[in-house]
Amino acid sequence: MRTFPLLLLVALAALAESGHRKHTRRAKRELLLRSKRDWVLSTIELREEEPVYGGRIVVSQMYNDQKKEDNVHSKFHLSGAGVDDGFFRINEENGEVYLLKKIDREKTPHFEMKFEILTDGVAIDDPLTIIVDVEDINDNAPIFKNLPLIFNVKENTKGILPVVLDVL
Repeated sequence: MRTFPLLLLVALAALAESGHRKHTRRAKRELLLRSKRDWVLSTIELREEEPVYGGRIVVSQMYNDQKKEDNVHSKFHLSGAGVDDGFFRINEENGEVYLLKKIDREKTPHFEMKFEILTDGVAIDDPLTIIVDVEDINDNAPIFKNLPLIFNVKENTKGILPVVLDVL
C-alpha cells in the first residue's frame, strides 16, 4: 500500500519530463528551419601518419546554391594554417580539397581553414570554417622494462593496489 504513492509520484515526474522534451524538440526544429540556408559541414577527421601519394581527396564536393549560372566563372578558395603550411590545397575549378603530406598530431592536432566561392574575385557568400581534427595513433608506444613483474598480494587486500612500472 505504501508503494502506490511512490509509483504515482514517479509516474507524475515522468509525465512532466516528457512534456518538457516535446517543447525542447519543437524549439530545436524551429532553429533548424531558420538556419536552413547556412553552410553545414561537420568536422573532418583524418588519421595521423597515413601515407599520401600525389594528394589524397579529403572533400570531394563543395557546392553553394547561390553560385551563379554555369557560364559565370567562379573559383573555389581555401585559406588558413593548413593551406599556408602546405598540408592542403583546393582545386579552384571543382572545389576538391586534397591532403598533400602526412600529418603529425603531436605537432598539429587540428587545422582551421576558411572556404569561399569567389565570382569575379568577390565572395558570393559568407566563408565556411572547415575544422580538420587529426586522430591520434599509437606511434609512440611505451616500452616497459623488467617484465614480467611478480607481486605478492594478501587475500584480504581491499581496493586498488598501486604498482610502479618502469617505462621508457
